Amino acid sequence: MPYPETIEYIKKQLKKQKPEKIKKHLEEAGYQPAIIDELMEKAGAPKAKQKPSGIESLFKDITIGLFILLIGGTLVWVSIGGDSEREFFSPEQNNLKLSFSKISPLKIAKNTYSTIDLTKYVKNNDNMNQLDWDYGGKICINIEIKNNQAKFTSIFLPNCPLTENIKFTITSPKGETSSDTLQIKII
Repeated sequence: MPYPETIEYIKKQLKKQKPEKIKKHLEEAGYQPAIIDELMEKAGAPKAKQKPSGIESLFKDITIGLFILLIGGTLVWVSIGGDSEREFFSPEQNNLKLSFSKISPLKIAKNTYSTIDLTKYVKNNDNMNQLDWDYGGKICINIEIKNNQAKFTSIFLPNCPLTENIKFTITSPKGETSSDTLQIKII
């Protein structure tokens, strides 16, 4: 490379200016970037650190992301997963229970009625007067619910079955639900 005067000039300028400024002046003078890098190296200028590009940058970003995920995940796990009784993201416990096992099957004579207090078959609820009742599956039984009292009236018709299953569902003001099936036998 026949540029000894240029190399001497660069050495003198390195004492006064930063390498980036010298490179800029050489580019303005018409030198090509590859030649400028070679001249700067021969003059003893420190090499400029290259920014990672392409795949190197991608690997760097992935490594940083995994590190943050690992540290963040560990912190979340430690703060949530300790000795708590239930998991952080699990749904709340449903304490409302409905069970007709003590009276099922309920026996009703043909063309008569029977009344039961539905709250006797509900467990673990604070507001019995605010329960919403729903039922389904009746064919030949008339059901009326008022003030948590259910009145079952047997309307016996020739094609009616002698046994019916009625599914009751209750909903509390908190949104908790429970259901059970009451079997009714017509005698």
